Amino acid sequence: MTKTSLPPAAESKFNSCLKFWEQKKYSKAESSINSLLTKFPESGECLCVKGLIQHSLGKKKEGYETAKRGIEIQPENSIGWKIMGLLSVDEKKFEVACDAFKKASAHDPENMTILKDLALVQIHLKDYKSLLETRKRLYKINNKYLKWWITLSVAYYLNKDYVQALLFLKQYIAQFKAQQPGHEQAVKLGRSQLFMYKYRIMKTAGMWSALLEAIPEDKEHVLDDIGVLEYKGEAQLATNQLDDAKKTYSVLLSLNPDCQEYLSAWQQACGLPGKTTENPDLTNEQREKLLKVYSDLKIVFPKSLLVQRILLNHVKDEETFKNEFGLFAKAYLQKSIPSLFSTMKKIYANESKVAYIEDVMLQYKTSLEENGTFPGEDTPQPPSTLVWCLNYLAFHYDARGDTKKALETIDAAIDHTPTIVELHLARGRICKHAGALTMAAESMDQARRLDLADRYLNTKSAKFYFRNDDLEKGYEIAEIFAVQNPEGVFNLHGFQCQWYAMERGDAFFRTGALAAAIEEYAYLMNHYVDFYKDFYDFHDFCFRSLTINSYINMIEYFETNKSHAWYVHSSEMYTKIWLRVHATKANDTPLPDHIVKILEEEKANPVKKKRNFSDDEAYLPHGDVIMREKNPLDEASFYVSELEKYANSSPETHALAIQVYTLRNEFKKATASWIQLRSLSPFHPYVLFGVHLITSSNEHASSFFLETTKLSSDLDSFYSSFFKDAGSSLSIEALVYFQSFSGFDVSSFSSMTFQKNLQQFRNAHTFLIQSNDVPSSFLDAFNNQCSSYFPFASCF
Repeated sequence: MTKTSLPPAAESKFNSCLKFWEQKKYSKAESSINSLLTKFPESGECLCVKGLIQHSLGKKKEGYETAKRGIEIQPENSIGWKIMGLLSVDEKKFEVACDAFKKASAHDPENMTILKDLALVQIHLKDYKSLLETRKRLYKINNKYLKWWITLSVAYYLNKDYVQALLFLKQYIAQFKAQQPGHEQAVKLGRSQLFMYKYRIMKTAGMWSALLEAIPEDKEHVLDDIGVLEYKGEAQLATNQLDDAKKTYSVLLSLNPDCQEYLSAWQQACGLPGKTTENPDLTNEQREKLLKVYSDLKIVFPKSLLVQRILLNHVKDEETFKNEFGLFAKAYLQKSIPSLFSTMKKIYANESKVAYIEDVMLQYKTSLEENGTFPGEDTPQPPSTLVWCLNYLAFHYDARGDTKKALETIDAAIDHTPTIVELHLARGRICKHAGALTMAAESMDQARRLDLADRYLNTKSAKFYFRNDDLEKGYEIAEIFAVQNPEGVFNLHGFQCQWYAMERGDAFFRTGALAAAIEEYAYLMNHYVDFYKDFYDFHDFCFRSLTINSYINMIEYFETNKSHAWYVHSSEMYTKIWLRVHATKANDTPLPDHIVKILEEEKANPVKKKRNFSDDEAYLPHGDVIMREKNPLDEASFYVSELEKYANSSPETHALAIQVYTLRNEFKKATASWIQLRSLSPFHPYVLFGVHLITSSNEHASSFFLETTKLSSDLDSFYSSFFKDAGSSLSIEALVYFQSFSGFDVSSFSSMTFQKNLQQFRNAHTFLIQSNDVPSSFLDAFNNQCSSYFPFASCF
């Protein structure tokens, strides 16, 4: 029963009203609370409950105002504050909800329901220190309630107090065995999860010996045999019990010989470093031992392609490598597996091995064309074997920068068998790498038309049209597989289709439609906010279902979910847009006619114009509204801080930070960003351009920067050494940025060699187009460089 300030008879009716609400009998609840309010119109408790009922009936704004009025009348009312917390949670306003539950708890400190709601909000807000205090209070109020024990254990774990987390977990397990009711299978599953959580705590705390002792003791209670073996193997490696670790991982490898983690652990159990990729730090003795290890594994697991692939990482001898690669490649070619090149891609950092691969594949190609067999064999191969050999060679030439040969090879494969979808996809990728975006889009569309029922091909085709800035065609193709909701609304944003928002945003940005671009990026970033808000519903559920390990995995995921490449990219582009808006002092660049046509069509068609994330959320404002209402530098600063938090190891983060902080006259931060950028990427264009931006701002900024970085005041010497030291790592962006403030010297192109990086050339091209007073002679020289490095490119 809920204690109120109402008379006993009215309090009974008040509790009945709450019961109706809990049973979702909202009409009865509303009728009941209205009758109470006729007698007690100034009862804050009754007004708050009425607000809760109104909110449940869909009158959200009205309900919130009613509850707020109840709080104003009775500010010491714990029921009212709790209801305000519940309403705020429903609106996904978790900070507001946390404050409301704290105030409710202050007026009713022994109320476990309020404390439980407060704890759920605190864990969602990642306020683990406060969470621990709340969980302690719940445990103190009623330590006989088992749920408080496991929730307190998790609170200790999140606060990195592993000893206490383990202590409360052990107490919970002891009581769980004796008291937990339910079906036998559910009890077994729950108990098994608890023991796996126990091992997780021990592993995280480094209690390896205790973990090894616990595993045999708990054997009868744990259902996840593979998970136990993985914990056991890690503990044995950590305690240097290598022979025992070999026995454990031999069992795991027999279950899955294509698991890279198991193979890495097997190397460690054999007394070798765990690195499975090419390792130049190995001694000759270690390399020989490693080759012996994988040769033995290859005999034991002859069907494991990963074992054969890792062996190729460590083989140095030419003849041995060619033999091993030849056998490895045959398995892919004979079975028509198209992923051979993507499997071998990482090895292309080693030039000598790339030459060996080319020799082998050319021998295969010649033999298959002339004899229909592999070299030295009599067994005839199906025609498809030659096709996949050509497919690999096309990718090989592309990786080596020989676009002409790559296209000739993939065209030969298509002429041989024009109905293989993967060949057209390969051609599209080769064209993309060459900057021939129109050709790439056409190849991808040809692949799509070979199988019109394939969603993946439809997506790839739409993406490539967007990348070619053909928004109309991309939109038309993307719409093919879009499903209308019951209201007849077509909106891929409503389905949280991230690639669609990102590709359209990039296309709008490149074509100068900044308002449209900012709207697309806002959609994409809002998806990540929605993901996290929706996670709230799982906090209580996971404790009830005892899926503790999966729950902690989710918590750890949401610590870094904004580090996802798509969120980071959108944040970077968002920042670039605000910087451009600040520079131009305008709301937007006039839109090209074809983009205006697309946007007008979307807005004019009532089936497409509605922007809905979910039925109960407000629509995002249009990009032009966002840009009118926001301060460019404030917005840019916010997203730079997001990038520094979630993508601090990315050089692009600090390049943007230099620009933003310099414009905001925050020179200490700009200098710190420059120092970090230089440590991450010494020849990044903004290592060069950042010096100019900061030192040219004002005398104070220049002196502070030079003093902090220990650079000479003679910056010409720094610029000269930058270009000299960069060598073949020089980006054309760096030269273009340097020329923009040093005089556009045309002769500079002829004396330097640049990285063959299409994106860097496109960035430099965009910079020059947007800059004022660039001499036509310099633009001509730059375009000649583009044609020289990317003769097939259509994007300059």
